[in-house]
Amino acid sequence: MKASIEWLKDFSEITVSGKELGDILTMTGSKLETIEERGKNIKNVVIGKILEIEKHPNADKLIVTKVDVGDEILQIVTGANNVKVGDIVPIAKDGSSLPDGVNIKKGELRGIESNGMMCACSELNIPIDRYPNQIEHGIMILPATLENRIGENIVDVLQLEEEILDFEITSNRPDCFSIEGLGRETAISLNTEFKNPRKDLDKMNVENKAEIEGLKVDIMAPDLCYRYLARVVKDVKVGESPDWMKRRLEACGVRSINNIVDITNYVMLELGQPMHAFDIHSIAGKHITVRRAKNGEKITTLDDEERVLTDEMLVISDDEKAVAIAGVMGAQNSEVENTTTTVVFESAVFEGRKC
Repeated sequence: MKASIEWLKDFSEITVSGKELGDILTMTGSKLETIEERGKNIKNVVIGKILEIEKHPNADKLIVTKVDVGDEILQIVTGANNVKVGDIVPIAKDGSSLPDGVNIKKGELRGIESNGMMCACSELNIPIDRYPNQIEHGIMILPATLENRIGENIVDVLQLEEEILDFEITSNRPDCFSIEGLGRETAISLNTEFKNPRKDLDKMNVENKAEIEGLKVDIMAPDLCYRYLARVVKDVKVGESPDWMKRRLEACGVRSINNIVDITNYVMLELGQPMHAFDIHSIAGKHITVRRAKNGEKITTLDDEERVLTDEMLVISDDEKAVAIAGVMGAQNSEVENTTTTVVFESAVFEGRKC
């Protein structure tokens, strides 16, 4: 079970180092396997803006740029072909260091002075899919909104420094198979107050609005699923997740897909409760039934595999077809698309010994 210190701080005050916390939690039964320290080896890399680009006089595949890094204008030679004037880019200045131990020094490239280096995502150990439209081996193009952060340390601006702890959770501690569970264990182990973000949930007036919102749910196999909750969310715009959510998912080893899918994965990691999202327009009759599968019933899951089901399996279905294998994976026939505007979020409790 992976957890970043940043995420655990949502649930507990943490004033010790990651190693100290790992040692403390190991003694309480959550054995620390590894600590990953991201961003600590990045030194003297700042946000820059490209002001000029000229061809290199002595090399066809090189360009000479002038880059504003806040306190000075640097001349940098690069072979990158995906940059243009006005781009906001990471600049490793003279004397900087990168995560892989490379140190950047000023020098000359084909007779032209170069006072640093523009960085790619990989050179900063940033997953390429965290920011849109990045090129695998090209310079990282930062959002234009960061123009007002020129000259600032990229580690601070992009919040690249974090400690990620990886625990071996034993089968007798299922309460620690979530960030909240580890957060509660952290609070107890450090003798600090547990910060419960849902402490006022019982005061909310929660009603069963599923049918009112145009969706009906029936459980036909209560021995396999004794609770199923669904809520319709309208006027949804499918797009990117915020950077803080991407970072937290990545720290736990989960790749960001889009804001809707990421929400379900985020809740699963934080609470230990799996979720799923459907496009309501793919639910025939706007009627969800939790039932046993039929022998020979077929479903093509999100991994593009056609699966043949038996009556020992549990499915989530609409009035015409199965739309998910319960607690396992959704079907392609109901996945959230970029054009989706109304989403059904569902969460259920399944009998794991039987499903």
